[in-house]
Amino acid sequence: FLLFYQYPIVFGKSIIFANSHGELKSIDIKTKKTNWTNQYPFPIQSSPIIYKNFLAVSLASNVSIIDPHTGKGIMYVDSQNSIYNEVIKDEKFFYSVDEHGIVLCMDEKDVQWQYTPEKKLYITNNLVIDENNVFYGRDEIVCLDKLSGTKKWQIRVCKIEFPKSDEEVLGNKHFLIPNEEYLEAIETNFDDLVANTEHYILLINKNNGKLTKRKYFSNRKIVGKVNYVNSFFYYLCSDNNLYKIDAELQN
Repeated sequence: FLLFYQYPIVFGKSIIFANSHGELKSIDIKTKKTNWTNQYPFPIQSSPIIYKNFLAVSLASNVSIIDPHTGKGIMYVDSQNSIYNEVIKDEKFFYSVDEHGIVLCMDEKDVQWQYTPEKKLYITNNLVIDENNVFYGRDEIVCLDKLSGTKKWQIRVCKIEFPKSDEEVLGNKHFLIPNEEYLEAIETNFDDLVANTEHYILLINKNNGKLTKRKYFSNRKIVGKVNYVNSFFYYLCSDNNLYKIDAELQN
């Protein structure tokens, strides 16, 4: 019985996918014949991606670069910790984060930089990149310089013993919300960084990590990511409704 934790990708005339039995497979789309199969001794939980003309995929505790034509390995980078999320890419490099918050920036030849946090962060969400930054987190949000991997800022999402008033939270670099909730997703397609927990939408200054605006929803739970499109934020809630709110988080 096979389970698929990810989605397939198309490369040329082939489709490449992985499954819970540890198979990474390439199949000819027209003939449906197998081009190649790589068998690994563990489930593959993240989708492969095409980076330049290479296949990049997270495999247990390493990131592998594979020739998509033959399935042969080209480079392996060991993280020593489990990597559950798929690698992401830009024009030059690709990036991964492991379960303890270690971030790797790589190309097809070597590791460009590695960031290791001062303490384990227990990451469940994937990292997100924009033109200049790498963002990721769970109970804390970390911002790294995309070019060097240097940490720009780090802030806790919640700390329940702190005061609950907006005046004491807004602009504070120590915590973002008064309730015990964790980061659900990050959106970078806005002037500020847009982060959300189950009941909060948070706008955070990308340069210094300061909270600029915050919206609390007491009667609904946000599911997944808040998206910014055409001057509005859109979000899906557990009541099966899609909502939108303006960029000021007012209406």
